[in-house]
Amino acid sequence: MSLPDTSLTYVLKIRSSRLRKAGWHLENYTLKEARRNEELVAIADSQTLRFIREIKGIREEDARLRASRVRQDIRSLQNGPDSRRNGAKIAKLYENLYSALFMSDYLSVIMDSVADFDRVNSASGFLVNGTKYRRLLATPGGVKKNTVVYVSEDIYPTLAAKLENGRKSDVPLVPAKYEAYKALACSASKPVPGPAGILVVKDCRVPIVSDVVHISEEGPEPTIREMKNFAMMNNNSDGYGLISPELSRRWADALGLDYMPGGFCIRNAFTKGMLYTFDYRAWSREVARSDEVVDVWGTRRSAAASELVLTESMLKLWHCYDSMEHFLGSCEREGYTFSVTKTAPNQLDNERDLNYQFIQSLDLTDGDIDELIAPTMTEIKEALGGDYRKTLLFLKGMRMDESSYEKSDFDFAKALMIDKDMVRDPYVRHHVHKLIAKRIQGAKMGEIRVKGNYSLISGDPYALCQSMFGLKVTGLLAAGQFYQRYWSDRGISQVAAFRAPMTCHSNIRVFELADTPVMRDWYKHMGTVTIFNAHDTTAQAMNGADMDGDAVFTTNNPAILRNVRRLDAIVCEQKSAPKKTIAEADLIRANKLSFGDRIGSITNRITAMYDVLAKFSSDSEEYRTMAYRILCGQNYQQNAIDRTKGIESRPMPKGWYDYRANLPEEGDNEEAAETKKHNRILVAEKKPYFMIYRYPELKKDYDNFIGGGNANCRNRFGCTVEQLTAKNERTEDEEDFLRHYRMKMPVSMESSVMNRLCRKVEEVMADVKDMPVHLKGYDYSRLKSGVGYRPVKYKQMADVLALYQAEMKDYMALKSAGMLPGDEDDRTESARRTFLEEAYRICGDANELCDIVVDLCYKTNRSKQFAWDVAGETIIGNLLKANDYRVSYPILDPEGDIVYRGEHFAMHTYHVKGADSDEFGDEREEGSGAGIGDAATREETDRDDSRVDEALFCARVEQRGSS
Repeated sequence: MSLPDTSLTYVLKIRSSRLRKAGWHLENYTLKEARRNEELVAIADSQTLRFIREIKGIREEDARLRASRVRQDIRSLQNGPDSRRNGAKIAKLYENLYSALFMSDYLSVIMDSVADFDRVNSASGFLVNGTKYRRLLATPGGVKKNTVVYVSEDIYPTLAAKLENGRKSDVPLVPAKYEAYKALACSASKPVPGPAGILVVKDCRVPIVSDVVHISEEGPEPTIREMKNFAMMNNNSDGYGLISPELSRRWADALGLDYMPGGFCIRNAFTKGMLYTFDYRAWSREVARSDEVVDVWGTRRSAAASELVLTESMLKLWHCYDSMEHFLGSCEREGYTFSVTKTAPNQLDNERDLNYQFIQSLDLTDGDIDELIAPTMTEIKEALGGDYRKTLLFLKGMRMDESSYEKSDFDFAKALMIDKDMVRDPYVRHHVHKLIAKRIQGAKMGEIRVKGNYSLISGDPYALCQSMFGLKVTGLLAAGQFYQRYWSDRGISQVAAFRAPMTCHSNIRVFELADTPVMRDWYKHMGTVTIFNAHDTTAQAMNGADMDGDAVFTTNNPAILRNVRRLDAIVCEQKSAPKKTIAEADLIRANKLSFGDRIGSITNRITAMYDVLAKFSSDSEEYRTMAYRILCGQNYQQNAIDRTKGIESRPMPKGWYDYRANLPEEGDNEEAAETKKHNRILVAEKKPYFMIYRYPELKKDYDNFIGGGNANCRNRFGCTVEQLTAKNERTEDEEDFLRHYRMKMPVSMESSVMNRLCRKVEEVMADVKDMPVHLKGYDYSRLKSGVGYRPVKYKQMADVLALYQAEMKDYMALKSAGMLPGDEDDRTESARRTFLEEAYRICGDANELCDIVVDLCYKTNRSKQFAWDVAGETIIGNLLKANDYRVSYPILDPEGDIVYRGEHFAMHTYHVKGADSDEFGDEREEGSGAGIGDAATREETDRDDSRVDEALFCARVEQRGSS
């Protein structure tokens, strides 16, 4: 395990219950105690943290340098000649390292109750270690998890003024929106060089006429109308602007990138969105033949005197400034700069996973399902075959290069790249088996591999330029056309497109891809971006997509394309939130209204409705009612968002998803009684069967129910439930038993497409044998340094291992019960670092420690995780030495002898740095600094109920955004 990353900052993230139990004066709360309580978290740098350092007179470079020196001291002691006697010194240095990276002026509080929230924001407030804190803001992501940011009272006035950035405070605003705009300063970001001039222009709004499905609220339930030739205004520049190629190259250099990105997601004061690389200055000369642009304040400007263009939808509070000079002058005075949170990747993936939201509305036949899941099933079976080369392809993907090794942690995949015999190591086999099991479980939830990828969305920059220069907006793309060079380069002209969160089939689009020499020329810097035309309702159809960093998933999978029905876009009636002159009380109220993730709950209810829909024939009244409710789901998602803005919004009727709300009550009239009877047939109360693989507690309930049901059935009828169901003739008692059994079933077992897909994966994987973890004759001495150790240290380490195993057991029990609070990765990382430090306190010699923990864990069948958590870095070093510092991995090669998922590969070998290099240093500090860059090849899946992994483009720093 690596030492703490010196590019991160550590802050407290405390539960309000801890403050309450301490009488709102938490004293003598040490970093060691905070780490033990998993309340010390790492966050990436942001404008807010940079402001705090400026206010406190702290030079970031000095702080990072001090931390780096402590790291070097730790490494020197671990590997020095007197390292065996350095345990206490190393333990102290670990404390110094965390202290050097710790910022006490910034903390987050997780609210355990509304009463706690009211108390911490009262005049009395709260203190931690003698410091009083005040509410600063709540980020949109944090407030969903009931988390609010506080800063020390002594810096609050200066910091709050900086965040205000000289705006005109008497301009009325929507409090929740203002809070979100202010919170942009907490986004993980890296500063970039300032541009030589900017423009702020009006958005590119294009009038369009289209057939739509219009949803309004005129009664107790929404009204849906199919409207022909509906006139609306399409904002084709919603959330994006332009950056010149020259500035794009400078930013790429500043971020340590080896390519010029097609786009940058940026932050500045009240500013967010994408800047796409497009030569608008050349466009002004060659097409507009004019240099004059009128900015959003009505001032004439020179395009040639600028290097980037912001639109009014990017600079959220442009109307709170009198002019561009007013805004830029305020930024300069307060210290705001342009910074980047993520970039468009250099290349797109060839394959990605679907998710259940993308699949659940498709009308797939059994044959379609077989076709869709076949590549994923083959991938899993090949990974189980025992060929270490195919195991590497399964673990690291099909586009490996040297960075696949260099950017890996000190783990089992890295070990396998160094020594092929590590495929016999029980630790490696256990983790490969665990990942394969996870892959199988994911497939049951709809994570099915297809040819396709995620890409950032842009409007047509050609159309934006026409709008900027006052020309008629035509763009290069006509209605129904899209540009995506990845697919055009492969001769593909039609793809299916998805964007989460999805509610219904109307959100799916089929993109007809256009590709002309003129497009290739003007869009040449946007090769990994999907460009929308300015003339149709695609953005509205895709659940209100905008261009401020949203991503779209596209695939040419035949089974999917065959089953996409081309439907009209859903347009929900828009509501306006009241504006007011902002006061702190308004922002506190806005926080309170935003606590919790209601959108995820609504999305889950819609998924349950698809299961109910599958019960009925498509020509039945019940089917039409369920289809109506599913369509309304998009409206209720919008209502959940509106509610956080202070807009009075109706929730989804409880009778649609809660059986108890439909029980008869005394006083019901005939109409109400009939409505409740109808709703009891249609209520979407149960999660579909496939979700037992998503929610551990639901799986536990299901398994217990099945076990109990079968036991009861055997006692009463002498057979299992399955056998009873298969009987041709049943008694009245047997029928009554099955009726109650189905009614009490904790999940819905209907034949929805996702349940059918899940059962098909279960069926295909039923005969797959588990990989044996422990193989006879495995020689684990290859992992050791061979230096020997004293028995007393072995005994002391055995006590640490016992504590480690007890804590991991408790952790797994909580995880299985779905009771883990906070960020799961933060919890495990914190626990592992604590045990690592305790291990080094006992034994300060890295090589001796390695031999102790390897013997401890490998002499018996106990878990090997402790050895790798404590000594993984040393183990990797030992393997490298034994293998002459050679690393091997498969690369695509038409002549290769490795056949995996229909492609040919050959092994490639190269030498890594030697023992005297910084090979084992903190790799995240190299190259691109804070880690901004192409993250498109990361293998990750977002588990949030309402989102999929659009975060694929987020730079590594965003994985630890401001808490």
